[in-house]
Amino acid sequence: MLHLALLLAAPVASPDVVVVRADHVFTGNGEPIENGALVVTDGKVTAIGASVKTPEGAVEITHEGWITPGLFGAFTMDAIGSERRDDTRPLMPEARIAHSLRPHAKALSRNLHAGVTTITINPDTGRPCTGASALVKTSGPVVLDPELQLCLDMSFGAVKSDEHPTSLASLHELLDGALKEGEGSFGQAAAGKLPVMIRVRDRQSVRRASALAKDHGLKGALFGSFWAEELVDEVSASGLGVLCDPVGVAADDRAMRSINALAEGGVKIGFSLVTPASSPESMRVGAAMCVRAGLDPSVALMAMTSTAAELSGAGDHAGALSVGRDADFVLWSGSPLELSSSLEEVWVDGHRVHGGEDK
Repeated sequence: MLHLALLLAAPVASPDVVVVRADHVFTGNGEPIENGALVVTDGKVTAIGASVKTPEGAVEITHEGWITPGLFGAFTMDAIGSERRDDTRPLMPEARIAHSLRPHAKALSRNLHAGVTTITINPDTGRPCTGASALVKTSGPVVLDPELQLCLDMSFGAVKSDEHPTSLASLHELLDGALKEGEGSFGQAAAGKLPVMIRVRDRQSVRRASALAKDHGLKGALFGSFWAEELVDEVSASGLGVLCDPVGVAADDRAMRSINALAEGGVKIGFSLVTPASSPESMRVGAAMCVRAGLDPSVALMAMTSTAAELSGAGDHAGALSVGRDADFVLWSGSPLELSSSLEEVWVDGHRVHGGEDK
């Protein structure tokens, strides 16, 4: 009877409160916390730090390795089939790629199993304005924001020989005029309420996009870093960050030099994913290569998480671990910048969705 009474009096572990302790906890900003802990209550982060106490009745997990926010997959065309662009008009600001999401697509689980818990799905480039990207949580999936970022293209890819605009100059004039008129999504962008993502592919398009953003006070990012090495000052003056071109194992040294030059010049950078053309795992490879070429490791970690989310217009929803945020995180055997490190578990909304006991 006494034994039964003691059992009844003992606190019962609550499945709604979980404490995960790890050797290193990277919150999405700054340096990792040594011997830190993360407290999750009902799917939200309720405490994080080096001196966090375990609430009574909580389930406690000790992890020998790293915790990071779920990786952020900036610019993907996953799970949307062939419905990526409408070529009937040069300006389609009202188009919403979220309507094309295929929730059962295998690409979403491939991202999730690589530690990418949130992605942006983007309309294709190749037209001056192809509509708005969407923010999608890969577990579920769940559309968090159907109108995340207005997608523009100021590169030669948006110029046609037989249809306006027929030159980079007329392309600039077209977008400048739409922003000045200020109707619909263009008005939201000009007012700083809707961030933009501007595709650039060469020096001239980097210059024109930077000038357009500066003239109209646009917020958001350029998409394309390869030609920015000599244009850091112009990009910096634009107020935009840069979602960098993917860096593969065979990348030209210039690709990494440009990314590092942007970071050294104070321009915020995020690593883009660009799937399905590349694999979800390639983002870590590119980040590790940039670090080897001189990029600060903390900047590289943020470029895969919080900064990528911020530049994509999703800074309030993803990319960081802080009190009140969704508990979307990944357990690694070591730093994700070390390619010998393995992904061990993925958690979304405070629940393990891949790895661990589910292997």
